[in-house]
Amino acid sequence: MEGLSAVEAVAALPGLTDDVDAVDALPGTVIGNRFRLERRLGAGSTAVGLLVTDMKPEDEKADPRRVLKVAVDDAAADRLIAEAEVLTGLRNPRIVRLIDGPLVVGRRTALLLQFAGSQTLADALSLRNRLSLDLLERYGADLLDAVVALDGAGVDHRDIKPANLGVLEARGGDRAKHLMLYDFSLTRAAASAVGAGTRGYLDPFLGVKGRPRFDSAAERYSAAVVLFEMATGSLPTYGDGESDPVASGGQLALTTGMFEWTFAVLTSGQAA
Repeated sequence: MEGLSAVEAVAALPGLTDDVDAVDALPGTVIGNRFRLERRLGAGSTAVGLLVTDMKPEDEKADPRRVLKVAVDDAAADRLIAEAEVLTGLRNPRIVRLIDGPLVVGRRTALLLQFAGSQTLADALSLRNRLSLDLLERYGADLLDAVVALDGAGVDHRDIKPANLGVLEARGGDRAKHLMLYDFSLTRAAASAVGAGTRGYLDPFLGVKGRPRFDSAAERYSAAVVLFEMATGSLPTYGDGESDPVASGGQLALTTGMFEWTFAVLTSGQAA
């Protein structure tokens, strides 16, 4: 992807500004007289994520890399505006920070967000079967810190998953990598929309047994699934491993092999 961005940068015309549609812009293009597009980070039904360099940062000492989240249409613009309202009230190092917005870039509504790293937790998990014990401890603490902060602010993320957790190397003395939660596009989804979210991380027991609306337990379920995946390298299954979670009575399928390093620690006498 970085190589493709480099090729596109050669093709980009220099000096393009407000007339450029940010959604279709090529790397190297200057957008809104302020942002130089480095590469596309991804696209969804609501917005396109662009890694940009802020050529007019408010703090000259800050990292000039930013993420420009650009709405794909007017309906998506309303969701970005709602997302900005939520992020304005959140201040936690494990949650992405809104730097500016909503703002208009060219002809589109956009949010300017803190850069959360070039790699996601999903990327990191794809490179290994499970996280090492030290990373599991650090990343697990990061995730729970974000969940506690959201709960304290009365905010439900509604889509906690590895693809929405950036892996960012800290600046300054501590160069350790930490997680940062982003993409709050579903935060304002109706509580009655129990299907909003990502299959596998969405609480399968919503909508049954007196739970007709999204609740805080469902938010914690998504976080627990991410913790489980970091520890085992797989998503949880129920019953015989292929059963519907509700039909299985909620019986989680677990084997000792899922937590190989845990049992190695226990058998070595280092549990204390």
